[in-house]
Amino acid sequence: MGLTLIIIIACAACLTLSYYGLLSRGFLREKKNLISSFSQEQYPHVSVIIASKNSGNQIYHLVQKILKQDYPIFEVMVIDDFSTDNSVEKLGTTLRDDNLVLLKAKYDTPGKKTALSQAIASSKYSVLLFTDADCMPTSDEWIKKMVQTLMTSVDKEVVLGYGPMIAQSNVISRFARYETFLTAFQYIGYADLGLPYMGVGRNLMYKKSVFESAGGFSGHHHIASGDDDLFVQSIVTGSNVAVCTDPDTFMYSEGKNNIKDFLMQKGRHVSTSLHYRPILQLLLGIFSAAHLLFYSSLIIVFLFYHQWIIIALAIFLFKLAGQIFLSHKVMKRLVVADLLVWTPFLDFLLFGYYLLVSVFGLLRKNKW
Repeated sequence: MGLTLIIIIACAACLTLSYYGLLSRGFLREKKNLISSFSQEQYPHVSVIIASKNSGNQIYHLVQKILKQDYPIFEVMVIDDFSTDNSVEKLGTTLRDDNLVLLKAKYDTPGKKTALSQAIASSKYSVLLFTDADCMPTSDEWIKKMVQTLMTSVDKEVVLGYGPMIAQSNVISRFARYETFLTAFQYIGYADLGLPYMGVGRNLMYKKSVFESAGGFSGHHHIASGDDDLFVQSIVTGSNVAVCTDPDTFMYSEGKNNIKDFLMQKGRHVSTSLHYRPILQLLLGIFSAAHLLFYSSLIIVFLFYHQWIIIALAIFLFKLAGQIFLSHKVMKRLVVADLLVWTPFLDFLLFGYYLLVSVFGLLRKNKW
């Protein structure tokens, strides 16, 4: 039994490192320089869309920041999704700007799809850029550089952005940032391989014509979540997707303050992933399965098969060194390099996270 566990540990380690090596290729290659000198007339007009529900002062600070973006022509559309705190109404009296459009959702449904669909139908412009009410752009070039990524090729219709978490000095924050990094590592890595499967709603751009030709969210409107990942899967062709990892386009947000809220949020993502295409479920499942097998087998060896501990420890160190080597440049590009020294601890926490969030996801299937 001890030898069998060692073989499982070794195979899981090799599988994980192969996974890291494959997905890191796109990050390690030199990126093409974005075209930085368009004339004002060349930039398409953009509708920035935000669904807001009880966002308090956060929506004010976000909209104020977006209205100061360095971009020729754009509108900021905030749709009040049945808030009870009057946060969106206050925008109309505190921020007087011709580029600001305030809407009220007509129907109160779980998730954001109904509100977003209403805002999209009312939008004036051909390019749509989405973010969440609790986010904050890192620069006044967020819109411009996302659009420049869209304009690198005439066949591009979708731009996948990145939304990291604000760093805080506690374990939950570090783990949330690490999990967010791994999620981006996967969806950006797969997009580079020609198999895009998701974006994040807090930093996502696509052409309005794509939304209309896809029938909006109609293919998955019965599922509360999925306005980003399920919709992206419904419109991507592989060649029509671009990825933007310029730090000036990062859209930061605060992570959850406690474990329960964090697990509930991630549980929704797991329940949504059950509706992914089978090939994507398989590919994503391989990584988490390898992780679970590696640590569960490692724990059993350390508890019951002491004669194999040295070999198991050697494999663990080999895997850890490989992960750090393959991910350190990716972490630098995604501005989470400070987490590198925490990798051994956070990688182990990921084992427990996969177990817990799977339970939350199954219990909350199709619930918001």
